[in-house]
Amino acid sequence: MKERNLNVLLFVLMLFMNVSEVMAQSVKQPWVSFYGGTLTFSYGAKPTKPKVPVICTKCKKTIPASNQFCGGCGTKIDDFCCYEVPLNGANDITWSAKGSSIVKVVFSPSFKQVTNIVSTAKWFKDFTNLTTITGLSNLNTKQVTNMSHMFDNCEKLISLNLSAFKTRQVENMACMFRGCKKLESLDLSSFDTQKTELMTRMFEDCSNLKALVIKSFNTSMVKDMSHMFSGCLKIDHLDLSHFDTSNVGRMEGMFKNCQSLRTVNLSSFNTSGVYDMEYMFYWCMNLEKLELSNFDTSNIGNKYTLDGREVHGDISYMFFNCKNLKTLDLSSFNTSKIANMSYLFCGCNNLESVNVSSFDTSNVYTMEGMFKYCGSLTIIDLSSFDISHTDNMKDMFYEDKKLQTIYKWYKDDYSWFRNEYGAFYHCHAQLEEKSKK
Repeated sequence: MKERNLNVLLFVLMLFMNVSEVMAQSVKQPWVSFYGGTLTFSYGAKPTKPKVPVICTKCKKTIPASNQFCGGCGTKIDDFCCYEVPLNGANDITWSAKGSSIVKVVFSPSFKQVTNIVSTAKWFKDFTNLTTITGLSNLNTKQVTNMSHMFDNCEKLISLNLSAFKTRQVENMACMFRGCKKLESLDLSSFDTQKTELMTRMFEDCSNLKALVIKSFNTSMVKDMSHMFSGCLKIDHLDLSHFDTSNVGRMEGMFKNCQSLRTVNLSSFNTSGVYDMEYMFYWCMNLEKLELSNFDTSNIGNKYTLDGREVHGDISYMFFNCKNLKTLDLSSFNTSKIANMSYLFCGCNNLESVNVSSFDTSNVYTMEGMFKYCGSLTIIDLSSFDISHTDNMKDMFYEDKKLQTIYKWYKDDYSWFRNEYGAFYHCHAQLEEKSKK
């Protein structure tokens, strides 16, 4: 009797499980499935393994649906997987484990019915072999508030058509296209960024990007533009005259390593709230001219929190290796809060004139390498400099062989560092007093 009851119980349990599975199969919801190197987004019943041949991701040979291994190179075909698409902004992207195996992403027409996605953050992050995304017009982004890291490190992605993207609600675009090394052009003219607050590292290391259309960008709410274009090696011109930077606090590394950049229009920049500009034009080796008379640097040096620790902003390495600059007028700079000016102009070997007449250096503790390798300078007026708190001037005028005269404020005594190791290595400039007016 007990055995019979147990069998009945097992039968009911199995029946319940089968019914549950059938119900799960029939429930309509957004899904993402993976098979044969392709990630497919769809809406409807739970997808099942397609009975179609696949293309080997390594040798590109066709593999019959019944095979588990490629007949050409022996590569094992990944098992069919299916995941639910998170709609609530969860950071747990369940399909990310398949990232390096994915070469193609498909948004099927049925996915258009999904209208309540609030985050696409990290959806394709580290898909290092992804080359193609089709059907992006079927991705409804009207409710999305977070697109950070969406295409981060898609280093083989060749093109992106984002003309259908609705970005009016997006607040975070940090690292959105970072590391898209194969992209040569990117048209974001349809982007509405009126609510976007974070553009940190947005295009960082897009090393082949030559054409970037961002004329529609409304940046009035943006707080962080640090490293925004860093590593865009092939962009030669940027017109940012429409940028409203009145709320931006961080600009460090913004154009760092933009090695082909010749011109950049920053005429609209309001930098009154910016507290960090270190490495801003670092290694912009082809930059021919910089007009920074509108820059307000009065808040640079203020304390802020970075990765859980408190740091002070500065202007160190700001123009490092800007080899093509011949003149630089920084007479509008207020440096009263800045403590670090190390390597500020280092490597500007064609710089013939630099105006630092407004510099207040009363809080600066290091000027190490500040004018190092500025081989074309003949005269520097440092008569505004107060070095009473400066304890490091190592390599300050290192290899400045053409430098003949350094004007100093008569109250300062530079003699203590003249013989400091390397400060005047291969530099024989005369120190001449100039009364502070």
